[in-house]
Amino acid sequence: MSIIFVTLDIVSFAIQLTGGSYATHSDPIEKQMKGVHIYMGGIALQQFFIFIFLGIAAKFHLDMKKLDLGKGGQTGWTRLIWTLYASLGFVTVRFAF
Repeated sequence: MSIIFVTLDIVSFAIQLTGGSYATHSDPIEKQMKGVHIYMGGIALQQFFIFIFLGIAAKFHLDMKKLDLGKGGQTGWTRLIWTLYASLGFVTVRFAF
């Protein structure tokens, strides 16, 4: 699962890089704006992938909670999933600003 997510993240980064390379100061404004739009499309694609991954993580969280009902305490996976939620939240906040 992580290999797929990282691969999709690299694809969205490549799109952002392509858009950024179009938006140089020496180019005409039309080409710069095209680059900005490509870059923003890469950001939107990355955010879309994050939401998909978040949904998969939430399903995993719920499934694991059902399995842990009889154990009575938190196990190691809970800290990992909350760290994942925090990191995805930080990335999303970074996009907003």
